[in-house]
Amino acid sequence: MAKKENLGSSPYKHSQTSVQRPDVGVEAQFSNKKVPKTYRYDSSLAPELCWDENAERPFAEWLLNLVAEAAEKGEAIVLAKTANMEGD
Repeated sequence: MAKKENLGSSPYKHSQTSVQRPDVGVEAQFSNKKVPKTYRYDSSLAPELCWDENAERPFAEWLLNLVAEAAEKGEAIVLAKTANMEGD
């Protein structure tokens, strides 16, 4: 039988750093960061999207106020005077 040489034991050092990985079962809790999207936009639009395309809104509000006033004071009194939309 051949003699085996006793080389001894020494700690092994890895040359690369290890990648940090989450424990088993917690991978679903981590979300991958996505790159923010950039969108094209029309600079003529209001950034807060607050435009009003209903041109009849002031007229409808005036009519509703006229009806509410007629309910308080009576139709005969309110409708007897000439009313215009700009003022009474």
